[in-house]
Amino acid sequence: MKLVNKHIDKHGTGHVTLRPEDDEDMWHLYNLIQDGDCVRAPAIRRVQKVSATGSVDSQRVRLNLTLRVTRVEFSSSGGPSSTAPASEGAADPSSSSAGQDSTTTLHITGPVIVENQHVRLGAFHTLDVEVQRDVRIEKTEGWDSVALARVEESVIPGKGAEVAAVVCGEGTAAFCLLSQHMTLVTHRLALPVPRKSGSASQHEKGLGRFYGALFDSFLRHVPFANVGLKAIVIASPGWVRDSVYDHLVAEASKRGDKILQKALKDKVIKVHISSPHVHSLVEVLKSPEESWLITCTIVSQLKETKFAREGIVLDKFFKMLGSDEMRAWYGPDHVVLAADRGAIGTLLISDDLFRSSNPETRKKYVALVEAVQQKGGEVVIFSKLNQLTGIAAILTFPLDVEVCGTTADAAAAVDSDPPLAKLLDASKHAGNGTRKSAESVVYWMRMGDLRISDNRALSLASAHAKKNKLPLVSLFVLNPQDYKAHDRSARRIDFTLRNLASIKDSLAKLHIPLYTITHPKRREIPGQIITFLEQLNASAVYANIEYEVDELRRDIQICKAAKSKGFGAHFVHDKCVVEPGVVLTKENRTYAVYSPYQRAWIKKLNANIPHFLEDCQEPHPNPQSVYENKNIKDLFNSQVPQSIPGFELDPDDRKRMDLAWPAGEIAANEMLRRFLHTKSRTSQMVPSNPLADGAEDSPKHSRLTAYDADRDNADKDTTSRLSPYLAAGIISARACIRATMPSTKNAHVESGRWVQEIAWRDFYVCILAGYPRVSMGRPYQEKSADIVWEGPALDNAYTDGEQQINPKAELPLTTSESNIEKWKSGQTGYPIVDAGMRCVKETGYLHNRVRMICAMFLVKHLMIDWRVGEKYFMENLIDGDLASNNGGWQWVASTGVDACPYFRIFNPYNQSSKADPTGEFIRHFVPELARARGPELHNPPASVADKLKYPHPIVKHEESRDRAIRRFKNPGTA
Repeated sequence: MKLVNKHIDKHGTGHVTLRPEDDEDMWHLYNLIQDGDCVRAPAIRRVQKVSATGSVDSQRVRLNLTLRVTRVEFSSSGGPSSTAPASEGAADPSSSSAGQDSTTTLHITGPVIVENQHVRLGAFHTLDVEVQRDVRIEKTEGWDSVALARVEESVIPGKGAEVAAVVCGEGTAAFCLLSQHMTLVTHRLALPVPRKSGSASQHEKGLGRFYGALFDSFLRHVPFANVGLKAIVIASPGWVRDSVYDHLVAEASKRGDKILQKALKDKVIKVHISSPHVHSLVEVLKSPEESWLITCTIVSQLKETKFAREGIVLDKFFKMLGSDEMRAWYGPDHVVLAADRGAIGTLLISDDLFRSSNPETRKKYVALVEAVQQKGGEVVIFSKLNQLTGIAAILTFPLDVEVCGTTADAAAAVDSDPPLAKLLDASKHAGNGTRKSAESVVYWMRMGDLRISDNRALSLASAHAKKNKLPLVSLFVLNPQDYKAHDRSARRIDFTLRNLASIKDSLAKLHIPLYTITHPKRREIPGQIITFLEQLNASAVYANIEYEVDELRRDIQICKAAKSKGFGAHFVHDKCVVEPGVVLTKENRTYAVYSPYQRAWIKKLNANIPHFLEDCQEPHPNPQSVYENKNIKDLFNSQVPQSIPGFELDPDDRKRMDLAWPAGEIAANEMLRRFLHTKSRTSQMVPSNPLADGAEDSPKHSRLTAYDADRDNADKDTTSRLSPYLAAGIISARACIRATMPSTKNAHVESGRWVQEIAWRDFYVCILAGYPRVSMGRPYQEKSADIVWEGPALDNAYTDGEQQINPKAELPLTTSESNIEKWKSGQTGYPIVDAGMRCVKETGYLHNRVRMICAMFLVKHLMIDWRVGEKYFMENLIDGDLASNNGGWQWVASTGVDACPYFRIFNPYNQSSKADPTGEFIRHFVPELARARGPELHNPPASVADKLKYPHPIVKHEESRDRAIRRFKNPGTA
């Protein structure tokens, strides 16, 4: 294919002009041109002219026509040059005579959209695309990455057949060239060979003539001297292939043709087939999707060809399906989930999915391909993949928990065998390392423990290092794929980097390096950690446990690998005050109701305060000789990056975050002190500085003492604003509890309201660890999985993946998508909801009561799946934490543990006056309502809204309430 010209802008708008040069180019065009495209190509039209005398003259005119494509047809028939997709095998038109030209054709049908003097506008016409004639293609939906890749592939100079095949029987032979996409029959040979039973001599003479003609045809039709030809297959029933091969070798030797001799020696593969027809090639090159008849010898000789790549990948997939099924998945739902988690090593996808008549389906699969490629995965596009639903994937690590979690049975099975217990067991048996002459100890810092003080893993690593007189090294791994998989916000990543810079300076004063690396591929992190331990000849690695399923599985891998290499690997609890697995029901199960959990939690805590509220010792300094250690000294030069690609903040947003959320433990501890000992202020609306001057000390009237009464007021400085610091581990939950206790001997923890809020955080972490389904996109209450949500389907939840919405939904998809966008941008017509969502967008933070109001509005007023909101909050909040965020969303959606009853639906107007009694919160974030007063601020009448240019409510509260109650009461009905 020749690229004549190409003009495509950065948005994908534009055109490409191509000139097909052979039959394979026709196949490329067939896959490139889709319904709705605009195509301009030459056509021949018979036109009539009337002379002055009245006579009619008819002639054929060649002209260029531009059509809007409604149908594309690819046909291959009639002769020795007949073609077919490589994975389908070649046609075998036995009635064709030798020497006919190729009859591969491409027909494009559609209405004419550019006026022509010979064809009226709008008339339907069929273009017969011809070789060496230009075809101009313009895509209405824009050029996506898959289409552009197809263009680039088709115009690569020197492309062509990588495999030749001779399919033969006694007296018959077909010569084929196989490229990545096509099987091209270049020549057929048929000579009569008398039967042996009649006359042996005549039989031998007939064979001689046949072998001679076959040799001559081989020289003409098999490009054996081409370095691009990787293999020559000689296939036949019986032993004809051996006789043919022996004759070719003998004749090449007789003629002294060394190039042919070498090709016959190095490239020929002799295989058995059932009949001497081209379609029997399927038995040799058939994909393992249908048969495993590719032998090890053929695979080893063809493995470098693009043509064979499909077979090799499918072979690997099916073998893995039998031996390691948790790494071999197929079906749209599972593959999309695996892609979201960055687990796909090789994506297998059918070309048919890109030719769907539904533009949204095409866009979806193009986005999937791009996502896999961006995360370092390989994409193999097949002509047919029907038995695997058109899409499959080979994963780089097992995903039984997450992917199977899309089904209720699989989620229940995983819940019965949570990975936390496996990690604790693996860590328990890891030991302290068996490596001789160890030279260091490594502390691996995570996103949830960005502090030096009161850090269990760091304290244990330091004690180990001091006991064995080894230097301590700290490590932090930045991984964009991981952040993408967990929907981390750019604000959270920026907050992490600012705190890492502060920690690096603090550790440097102790002569401890903080080595920060950015590793692009998530699946390679376990190997990266082991390599780092080997480079430092470490005795052991210490880290605090992360309770998300992905992280637990990763750490289990590290434990196993570390043990095999002689390293110690220790993963310890640190995030919670009372770690998961301690507070259990009488049946030894994780609590699913908060109130009894909280009572048991406070009882356990007070029964062993020294253990649960231990103030871990800070790390010991390394000796100054560490700067002379050849393996460690350069680690001090490691710099914390200013940003991570894909998670950059614009300068204004960065300034707001720096103002509202100052980095470092000193800032966090001062914020805690002010919460405990100073009065609330009315001028502290985020993004104001929480450490600004003017805070008035008053232990009797502090924010803590007034917390129970004032905590729901979003218009005042009533909360601690510590959630980003707790989520990032800049201050420990233990330190918060200790700070509330009197300094008297034998003091106990009082179950005050703020302490109960910290217990909520522990509760949701215990749910995450005890019921892993909640981190897999599953509702805790499986019965709620049948609720009919409006809006786009998540993970192809409905029928075969072609449905974009639940078939029982009441609203058009465009209406629901519009409602979602209005919710996100704060344009719902409900002031408290709009103020809250604008606050999220502007500050990356939201008062807890307003979070609940906004979340319940999305779920129960708009009937949008709670997972849409869960994802959006994680992508925008600076304090995004999977356990708390998921727990909160499932609470308002009535799908989670101890959730609000399905019939509890917040009235946004009543909630507005309660959460923002002065109206300052709404006026600050919805400035168009700044002049509204009294009830009009919380529920502006239509006349007031129009005057102030504020939108009307997108739904009516009472109607939404009735609909939500009906659907939650009877899941599965609309």
